[in-house]
Amino acid sequence: MITPQILAVSLVMVGACLAVVVVGIARTRARTRREEAIRALVDAGWTIIDTPKGDDRQTVFEPFAHARVLARRDKGVRTSLCRGDTRVLEYVYTESSGHSSHSVRLLACAVPCPENWPDLTLTREHALHRLGAILGIRDIEVEDPAFNARWRVRSPDETFAILFLTPEVQQFLMDDEDTLESWWITGGSLACVRLARLDPEQVAAIERRTRQLRTLLPPELDVYTPEES
Repeated sequence: MITPQILAVSLVMVGACLAVVVVGIARTRARTRREEAIRALVDAGWTIIDTPKGDDRQTVFEPFAHARVLARRDKGVRTSLCRGDTRVLEYVYTESSGHSSHSVRLLACAVPCPENWPDLTLTREHALHRLGAILGIRDIEVEDPAFNARWRVRSPDETFAILFLTPEVQQFLMDDEDTLESWWITGGSLACVRLARLDPEQVAAIERRTRQLRTLLPPELDVYTPEES
């Protein structure tokens, strides 16, 4: 005769086995999708280093080293893509909150820009920034209140930032309202970082957007002389 205790234990064991099977199927599907994505990206002309290590990992991370949003530095690099002068990283890290944790997946794309350009960052405004403004910590602002409400602009060279943020550039940055992204300039790289997965369409999207912004920038910036500090 099956006792309630035996039945309960049996149900727990069946549930545990089912959980293992479900997790295994999910991992297999994710691995298959990833392999298909990498094959498609190679077919599209990308040179790919999957899971770079050591010096290779540090080298592919170098164009993105200034992006503070990539907080784990080169340790978060999972995949490196290169095509022409464009570099893309798949960047993954774990974020913990209380008793749970989840993986954050980012794509970062970098294209060259003049090495003498001053540092410039554009990140989304949030509550802490607004609190900082009350305390007198201010960023660079333009004439458009809607732009100022969405974007936090930081640079040691305000003249450069204002020249960079032409009306066309401001409109471009305001167009993609639904995508959480940030922009970083220093050391000869213009980089965009956004929440995205290693997917051919998303790689194409971030590459296209990064190159579009570079094209929108006024030509006179290429010969800009930074202000004396």
